[in-house]
Amino acid sequence: CGIREPEFGVAAAEAGADILGFIFAPSRQLVTADTAAACIAAARQVKPDILACGVFVNAPVEEIAETSHVAGLDLVQMHGDEGASFAASLPLPAMRVLRPAPGIASAEILSTIEAYQQAAVPPVAIMLDTYSAAAAGGTGETLDWNLAAAVNAGTPVILAGGLDPANVAEAIALVHPHGVDASSGMEMNGRKSADLIHAFVGSARAAFAVETTPTRR
Repeated sequence: CGIREPEFGVAAAEAGADILGFIFAPSRQLVTADTAAACIAAARQVKPDILACGVFVNAPVEEIAETSHVAGLDLVQMHGDEGASFAASLPLPAMRVLRPAPGIASAEILSTIEAYQQAAVPPVAIMLDTYSAAAAGGTGETLDWNLAAAVNAGTPVILAGGLDPANVAEAIALVHPHGVDASSGMEMNGRKSADLIHAFVGSARAAFAVETTPTRR
């Protein structure tokens, strides 16, 4: 997530990432729809089936629709306070991000997820990210993996929050998530690093390969 330059979209595609993430909310990683379109086009020269997801925080439906059209997005990530019915008004499939506040138990999180899943248009995925009172995301702070594992045991989630090449394999082994998401963990001096992108995706894919390999007896 947080791609802003075509070269790093290409690096993600070369590394084998499944989805590119673009931030369309106030952030140091904010990108324009035209720039996102250029990044997506460059990445698809390498990996034609790579998907593109736009991250929005409490944005109007009209803004999401226009940005999605110009950028050529495949998915929308609801990263704000959007309710369970919001996805029904969107032009694209959506994933819902939950940022559990300190002290919230896994049962309460699962209850919230169930409400979204029972909506007329449920999210295609649930992402768990680290809570911060100061920002909607991108803090680089690590989520409580034990809490994430408890939630994932009830319904598959995408794990985010403070993941980087050094810890992503451990996180996957503990949480067993459906997928992982990273942004600042693939940056050096505030800018994406092709080396870190390759390292992160490589570590994640290797860890997921272990997850799906049948145990030999």
